[in-house]
Amino acid sequence: MAGIGMGAIELVLMLLMGGGPLLAPPLGLPPGERDGVLQRTPPDGCLFYLEWAGRSSGELGGAGIDGMVADPEMTQFVESVETAIVKSIENDGGGEGQVVAAELPALVKTLLRRPGCLFISFSTDDLPERGDDPNLAVVFERLKVGIVYGLGDEADATQQRISRLSQLGGLELPADLDEYVLPIPVPGGGVKLHQHDDYLIAAYGAETLATITAGLSSERPGLLEDQRVSAAFKEVEFARTGQWTWLDIAGWRRAVDSAAGNAAMIAEVTETLGLHQVDYIASAAGVDEEGQVVSRMRLKTDGGQAGLLAVFSGRPLQPQDFAHIPADADLFIGKSVNATNLLEAVRQIVVSSDPELGEQFDGGLQAIESVLGLQLQDELFAAFGDVWTVYDSPGAGGVLLTAPVMAVEVRDPELAYRVFTQLMTKLKGAMPNAIQGGRRRRGVFLEQQKFLDRTVYYINTIGDDVPVAPSFCVTDTHLLFALHPQPIKAHLRFVASDAPGLDGPLAAGSAVSEHSLMYYGSADAEQAARITTTIAPWVGQLLFSELQREGIPLDIFSMPSARALLPYCSDGRMQIAVDDAGILWESRDGIPLLSLVGGGTRLLPLLVISGVRVTVPNEVFIQEAAPAEVQKIE
Repeated sequence: MAGIGMGAIELVLMLLMGGGPLLAPPLGLPPGERDGVLQRTPPDGCLFYLEWAGRSSGELGGAGIDGMVADPEMTQFVESVETAIVKSIENDGGGEGQVVAAELPALVKTLLRRPGCLFISFSTDDLPERGDDPNLAVVFERLKVGIVYGLGDEADATQQRISRLSQLGGLELPADLDEYVLPIPVPGGGVKLHQHDDYLIAAYGAETLATITAGLSSERPGLLEDQRVSAAFKEVEFARTGQWTWLDIAGWRRAVDSAAGNAAMIAEVTETLGLHQVDYIASAAGVDEEGQVVSRMRLKTDGGQAGLLAVFSGRPLQPQDFAHIPADADLFIGKSVNATNLLEAVRQIVVSSDPELGEQFDGGLQAIESVLGLQLQDELFAAFGDVWTVYDSPGAGGVLLTAPVMAVEVRDPELAYRVFTQLMTKLKGAMPNAIQGGRRRRGVFLEQQKFLDRTVYYINTIGDDVPVAPSFCVTDTHLLFALHPQPIKAHLRFVASDAPGLDGPLAAGSAVSEHSLMYYGSADAEQAARITTTIAPWVGQLLFSELQREGIPLDIFSMPSARALLPYCSDGRMQIAVDDAGILWESRDGIPLLSLVGGGTRLLPLLVISGVRVTVPNEVFIQEAAPAEVQKIE
């Protein structure tokens, strides 16, 4: 069975993903009950809002993350880790360690289970004109920050744990947290701790605490009564949502521009970067009907693609863009980007920041063209198209990323052959070739061989322990690159055969055929989990041995078996679409365990995955062309 879906996402954009990814902690998964009153707590002008539902205990025998968190082996493992941590703290901390061991784990467990929210507000109404100097007064006057936790019947016990832990740092909290101001020198009025019924609150800013308590008493309109926010969340949330994230980019621009002063030139910088086109970011994370963690994020724009958004300026991906990838691929990535637009966007950013740097940038491009003997726009970019792919196929000897093949589409075959020949000539001239040193032969050479009427170039290292032999080839449809010649030879055999590619499964009913996607790919999450559980005991024994040597009572028996993980893994997906409203990310993690530690497969750029699956009989993968005679080309 082969997996079909989505690949990596640029790091900066991945940092913006909400719900379980890097920007937000893994709270509210699997989702329990949402506390609907929390969205009433942010003051007007909310620029950032993160809310999480309570975490459920899962369902024994359930699918995905619901079943995994309730699995007896998993719960026993968590208990073993908790016990080991407690004993380690007790052994190392003396009297204080006893207190920390008794209170801290219980506090952390409570905070992970309970619903809450975090917000930053800054009213942008009637902002003063930007002055020459930074306006710190407007910051302290308008900035409001709050954290609210709904603790239910654990509210009093949680406050007591916090009090006992704070005593270790020399801070005596009152028995009744009633607008208590922390003795920390913070401009703008300090940070207040307060318990309101079953809610624990930390607040900063004028009238922030009063606004929060009024919201908890349902005495003020909520964030969701803002039509802009409400519409954004409706687009991204799920039937079972565990996290919601709101980031008002337009509001942040106005606030920072007013406060930073003329010298910072915030408005000018954001326009140069293309951020003036962005209105907001809204995201959500939850669980689908199969128990897998899903995320969706909307980057709302005015439709422009200037500046950094030029990375999404390629043509939409089509099913035929994946025809050269074997249907048994356990990993693939497809990305479309217009190199001409992207280069021009980068140039405009550099020129706008400093005209002299712009001249240096142009000079650097001219130097590259001189070294290559090629014109970037008229030859290199004209020869090759917008779409590049990377894939790994078991039929070619790969397992996930062990035998990757990268392919860039060819736009003009005749020009592509000429450009490729020039590049290989330049590369050959850069090789050190034979290295003198004793009786044995040593050196690095660019070799070439004929295979199925194509010329494959590869870097041959002699006499040194170099495990790769970077290899290159060009065909009428693609420029190919691999770490060894074998994946390229396997690829050439595949395209010369009648074996099925991915274009068939993607032709109807898939996201590629139904949406304007700039990014799509796949990695087999189940295969990744199988590999992980195969090597985990070997690595785990080494780890647990060291932990026990350091006095942490945790041994190899506590590690869950493969049957505590594999039954809960399934397909995942991620795709990036461009439409009139901006950019829409969607992802589905296939390994629930990774989702709980923050971001799942999104933290492994090449293992971001999609959920379309196709079963292909093994027999079709042996219907390949026999290789032509291999001969050395002098």
